[in-house]
Amino acid sequence: MLLPKYQHLQEPDRYIVLLEDIQDIHPYYITLPQPPKPEKIINFNLLKEQQFFKKITIPPAIRRLNLLSRNEAKSIAQKNADISKFVQTCWQKRQEGEWQYINGKPYYFPGNYWWYLNFYYLPHGSLPEFRVYNLKYFWFRNFVVWNNPSVWGSLMFTTRQVGKSSMAGGELLEYVTKTPNAHCGAISKDETSAKEFFRKYIVTPRKKLPWFFQPIFDGNLSPKEEINFTYPSKKGADASDFNFDEEPLESKIDIKALTTAAYDSETLRSIVVDEPGKYANVSVIQLWDRLKYSLRAFNGKANFITTIEELDRNGGMEFKLLWDNSNTAQLNELGETISGLVPYFIPSYEALITDAYGESIVDKPTPQQQEYLYQYYSKKGYAENIAYKLSHIGAKEKIELEKQEIKDSWQRIAYTRKHPITIREGFISSFKNCHFNLSKIEAQLEKFVFGSPYTLRRGNFEWKDNKPDTEVIFREDDNGKWIVSFLLKQEKANKWRLIGNQRHPEECGNYTGIDPYRFSKSLNGSMGASYTWTEFDSQIDDENEDNSCWLTDDFTIEYINRPLGIEEFFEDMILQCVYTNSKAYVERNATEAIFNHFVERGYAGYLKHDLKAKKSKNRIIIEEKATPGVYNAGDNVLKNKMFNEINWYVNYCIQRCKFSRLLNQFKEVQYEDLQPYDAFVAAALARINANMISKKPNINLRPSVKKEKTPDFPIYKPSIF
Repeated sequence: MLLPKYQHLQEPDRYIVLLEDIQDIHPYYITLPQPPKPEKIINFNLLKEQQFFKKITIPPAIRRLNLLSRNEAKSIAQKNADISKFVQTCWQKRQEGEWQYINGKPYYFPGNYWWYLNFYYLPHGSLPEFRVYNLKYFWFRNFVVWNNPSVWGSLMFTTRQVGKSSMAGGELLEYVTKTPNAHCGAISKDETSAKEFFRKYIVTPRKKLPWFFQPIFDGNLSPKEEINFTYPSKKGADASDFNFDEEPLESKIDIKALTTAAYDSETLRSIVVDEPGKYANVSVIQLWDRLKYSLRAFNGKANFITTIEELDRNGGMEFKLLWDNSNTAQLNELGETISGLVPYFIPSYEALITDAYGESIVDKPTPQQQEYLYQYYSKKGYAENIAYKLSHIGAKEKIELEKQEIKDSWQRIAYTRKHPITIREGFISSFKNCHFNLSKIEAQLEKFVFGSPYTLRRGNFEWKDNKPDTEVIFREDDNGKWIVSFLLKQEKANKWRLIGNQRHPEECGNYTGIDPYRFSKSLNGSMGASYTWTEFDSQIDDENEDNSCWLTDDFTIEYINRPLGIEEFFEDMILQCVYTNSKAYVERNATEAIFNHFVERGYAGYLKHDLKAKKSKNRIIIEEKATPGVYNAGDNVLKNKMFNEINWYVNYCIQRCKFSRLLNQFKEVQYEDLQPYDAFVAAALARINANMISKKPNINLRPSVKKEKTPDFPIYKPSIF
């Protein structure tokens, strides 16, 4: 119990919840070390307003020893009781940490964060400032990652100006300079970036460490890629700086440029993976699979750090998948996530505005914080009225006000990524070469960040009782090839008629597009893809209700797969078309064998033919072309049709799209090269199929088209993007 004059001080709380108020991530529950008695906590005797983080004061006598060789400094220290006691105290705090009162609140500083604040010089030449959000990150690394044998490392996803690189470099340097026989490393995206990281966050800070935190090293004063904490060569210029009777750590720290083979077959204690969201040419997932084995022997830990704003298209997708596989809500029997990593996120409002004590000002500032902020903004040169206004708003309100001022949608998306309040916002893309309305695509994709919000069924279309050419059924299977959002009832499926020796569907408003793959023994390459479009059905959906909830007037079936045998893919397409009573509009550039398969199996009537107009006796006759499908999706005329159809879909129907892979391909597709975008091609062909002129009269417009006039899309010109 505190005496009355100390009632302004809070009781220490050992039980901490990290990320408690962050959406889409599970909180971490940690227990801090037992605190000392309140009067033993630093700053206890100071007034609350005077309790700032207290750095250790290095006596002048010890500073002077830094000018001597390490061997000479150590010899003097051993003969001086005061110096020896100071060095011993520093080492104790580095190992055990310490408690301090900051503005009335007791905080525990882990030993490596205490060392970081007191001895790790940043690239601009000064020591770090205390920030509560950085302290929480060190709590996370120490108590969630390092103290848990089921955790292989962490993923840190955050904005700029948080200090992620310096904190990662500081943690790595602190560990390797005290741990015997430890190999620590770092990976960056290329050789230049690797050397820059090593110089700024390892080499330079190590040189500025006081002599008592400088382990014996190899004598190389300007290392480019590696520091060895071992005896220097006796022939080296700095060999006399060390006592060869003292045992070196025999540890080392190095840096490597990015390859999937980096640190392959090496044994690591700790590894920093710098900016994995920018790895465009190397799979970060494959890299992590290899690094795991390097860390296994000593239960080493990884530290993946990436900047939200810097996510590369390909690297960003890989990082997102790794993030999804690090969900702490999905643990195996060993208590591990799928990846073995655990995620950490610092929202932009945590790091945007802080008070004099290092506390984040998220919501409305307190009067004490308002006074501090007013002085801060005034010194920055803001006009009095502006300084006053800024001093009365917190980070969340400031972010929202700045966002409202941005009228351009591209710039607003870019700003949101730079200043994400949620993890979902952090994964929003800012690809300026998107050919469609990116804000609408992103708004729909945001629903999928942590799983589908829709009720989808995965399974397989099969012949009933395994008897071909009878009745197709849909059987649910967690490993199935198809994903469906809506299916015809069994009694309405499998409707066909026989014309000659070929079956033809009794069409009922379903239209399928197919993008086959070219057969190859290689498992790499494009996938086979198909989508079925289902026209509006008033018995299923109400046109007077919110159309974002409609099941029909949308893509309802997705197939993205690459069976080992091409004939299996052909048969899969027959099954899909037979069940849905739909004709398939097929891109046949990859292979024409699919048509032969349909004909040989007696399903030629399920192939959609292009239509052509023929003039006869002053009349226009619409008739089918002789060959089904379309020959070349790379043809500009067909490309324009495809892009215009998807442009229409994005503008009017995207709010109910239930397939995230398709949404991502809408965002990423490139007009010049459609080969990697199998889902886009198949979906576009389904839409062309559904919108194709029919020889039948009295075409009924879908309700969604009746309600709002469809624009006349201009011929697609990629040069304008």
